[in-house]
Amino acid sequence: MKNRIEWLDVVRGIALCGIAFANIGTVWKVSAPRSLSYDFMQLLVQQRFFPIFSLLFGIGFGLMWSKNYGRVPLLRRFLFIGALGALHQFVHPGEALLFYAAAALFILLPSTYMPRAWVLAFGVIATVLAAPFGGPLLIPGLFLLGSGLAQYGIPAVLAEKPRIPAYALIIFTPIALITGWMQWQNKINAGFNTESAIAGLAIAAIWICLAILLMHTPARSFLQTAFAPMGRLALTNYIGATLIMLAASTVISLPVSPKAWDIAFLFTAGMLVFQMVLSWVWDRTLGQGPLERLWRMVTWWSFAPKRSDNRENLV
Repeated sequence: MKNRIEWLDVVRGIALCGIAFANIGTVWKVSAPRSLSYDFMQLLVQQRFFPIFSLLFGIGFGLMWSKNYGRVPLLRRFLFIGALGALHQFVHPGEALLFYAAAALFILLPSTYMPRAWVLAFGVIATVLAAPFGGPLLIPGLFLLGSGLAQYGIPAVLAEKPRIPAYALIIFTPIALITGWMQWQNKINAGFNTESAIAGLAIAAIWICLAILLMHTPARSFLQTAFAPMGRLALTNYIGATLIMLAASTVISLPVSPKAWDIAFLFTAGMLVFQMVLSWVWDRTLGQGPLERLWRMVTWWSFAPKRSDNRENLV
């Protein structure tokens, strides 16, 4: 596990779990009335983990670019994600990979011609401008922000200096509380208004800060066991979750009532426990996941070794 920045794997695994809860309604086409569990998911999950994945994608790119691997491997890497995303659209319309590939090709790759200070500055500006709108508009800014942070070595610094995420937590918590309360008061429009979008970014930042801080406590062992393997197999788990959800939807009949959401979320929790265990076993015995290995082979145009580092876990 040499050269890995451990909190990146953990946060990626946590985000993967959040994304699954956010996606189940779309994949299963749940059209039942809202339930209390649905409202809580809107508050704690919806638009909260998509920004984390976007930031991590940018960080992964920045780490790779910092190693002077050149643009051609990165081009192949993004084309692979685009092709996989296009196929994934057939079973999960609106999924993120295709958007990520497009933004990576037209924003991240051209950004390699800019000084890292510009990359970071444009990332901050674009993220702030997109914050009131949320959704895919956040991708360009968060990609550049993550890349800029990585090129300055900030992810490694955060791993060593927990007081930085602690200070950030103090800043983002009141923002999240205020905008989250505003979203809760207007639940019917949750996910479609400014307060939801800003709350999403603030709560995403809180998830990241809490994970980094917990990595400096006795909870570190649990986080590394439960979430880090999922993070290292994130691409396989992300696609796999869609396939599992689709297969289950053919045998699970949902009632036309708020209980449909409770059933969907309970199923998602069970699926994630299964993926958690499978990821742990696979990571310990076989190393890279099947899609991660294929992705790496395409990137370097050669057979891949079993292990990689955070530079290659872009999703």
